[in-house]
Amino acid sequence: MSLGLLFPGQGSQYIGMGLELAKANVDAKRVFEEADDIVGYHLSRVMWEGSESDLQQTKYAQPAILTHSTAAFVTLEALYGGSVFNIAIAAGHSLGEFSAH
Repeated sequence: MSLGLLFPGQGSQYIGMGLELAKANVDAKRVFEEADDIVGYHLSRVMWEGSESDLQQTKYAQPAILTHSTAAFVTLEALYGGSVFNIAIAAGHSLGEFSAH
């Protein structure tokens, strides 16, 4: 089965995004931990416990959306691998283009 992926851009962020992924999948949790290390602060804490006004700021929103998209993709791969589907196309809106690549 072929699958198309569409990744969101800035404006799709919300408090709590990715928390359930991190709780349910060790690979997704690792993505959030790596993102925290790379950006040098607890991005995951901003995403899960921060204020909406903080998360609306580009300096938090963009890395949060990219991290969430990456964690979602990693979870999809961990659950299904390449055996069930083939990714035929990936696209993204604005910032989501980075995730699609």
